[in-house]
Amino acid sequence: MVRPSILAFLTPALCHALPLAPLAACGSPADPDLVAERRLPAAVAADVQAVSRANNQFALDLLGVLPSAGNQFFSPFSISTALWMLDAGAAGDTDAELRAALHATLPGAQAHQAYGAMLDSLEVGRSFDLYTLATANRLFGQQGFTFLQPYLDLTADAYGAPLAPVDFQNATAALAEINGWVSDRTDAKIPALLDEVAPDTALVLVNAIVFKGRWVREFERDRTGLSPFTLASGEQVDVTMMAKDDDVALVSLEGGRLGVLPFRGRDLSMMVLVPDQPRGLPTLEAALTAESLAAAIAAADAQLADGERDTLVMLPKFAFEAELALPEALQALGIVSAFDPDRADLSGIDGTRQLSVQKAVHKAVILVDEAGAEAAAATAIGVGPTSAPPELVVDRPFVFFIYDHVTGSILFLGRVNDPR
Repeated sequence: MVRPSILAFLTPALCHALPLAPLAACGSPADPDLVAERRLPAAVAADVQAVSRANNQFALDLLGVLPSAGNQFFSPFSISTALWMLDAGAAGDTDAELRAALHATLPGAQAHQAYGAMLDSLEVGRSFDLYTLATANRLFGQQGFTFLQPYLDLTADAYGAPLAPVDFQNATAALAEINGWVSDRTDAKIPALLDEVAPDTALVLVNAIVFKGRWVREFERDRTGLSPFTLASGEQVDVTMMAKDDDVALVSLEGGRLGVLPFRGRDLSMMVLVPDQPRGLPTLEAALTAESLAAAIAAADAQLADGERDTLVMLPKFAFEAELALPEALQALGIVSAFDPDRADLSGIDGTRQLSVQKAVHKAVILVDEAGAEAAAATAIGVGPTSAPPELVVDRPFVFFIYDHVTGSILFLGRVNDPR
């Protein structure tokens, strides 16, 4: 018998790399304190921190199993969100493997509730219009297919992912509906995420995330120019380097340093990890954990609270797209049975053992310039990222991530070996 499939598409939006649209003057004293505005309710704060810490460890694990050569960029938040929605319908070994890879410590219902609170907090932040941060979730299910109501209730309540019935037997119409939804939620940045859907598809899970923000203090365009960048091989190449003087936090780590570049609102920042030596990035990455990263960020926050620091910041101007196939990476992290038709247990979705993950794809794009940063991603999982003034000079391979200070979540994560 042919087993039905689910296409679980974790779809953070692919955004084209165009300069940021003009916004109001940056770093205005009138900007509200979004860290305070988005403060989590005491009843869920600890649980949200536990889920964020787990997600961040998953992000670092995923970076660790990706190829070390070349540039990498992805949205671990998007992938985690989709995997949590998938886990809401998993049982047995499949549930155990997903939870282990996600470093889940909270019981299922409690974890999903915390995730919902995290998504709600992000929604509060975007409502102030200091940046764009759009997230959206949706289930597209085969008409007439029997889904368990508890699964639909959980994904709708915790993830805001209602079920939209489609007819995958009419693959062309189903494809147009899903791609149209993605295009609408991403301002047409991803007009056609999927190339095809199989007629035996039972469910498509879609997650979208897009970010566009401006620095609190922009880089000075007249200081942008060619500057040397030392590759891991030791070769020096010229790259377009931006420069500014700013009050960013700098924290020393073993083998490198962490720089914090805030966006307007100061609840989101770009974190940059720079090794002491051009060849030191693999060692710096290997020593990094969610706990050590949290400690470094706490030290950075304390440093900023002590007052402004006059820091020279030099950061390459870069834009690139990245694509990675998730099955190999997820299986390397221990998510194995979900891909095996004979072992997959997604019975929480439909009450049977007839659903399995069939493919997983992730695409992402990043643009960093003098004004700020734009980032978006798309994922598809088929079931059926001294006294002298201090300096942050990023002139060697580095890791960067867009970080939410309120929930403690890494939203996007990347590695730059060559910014050209």
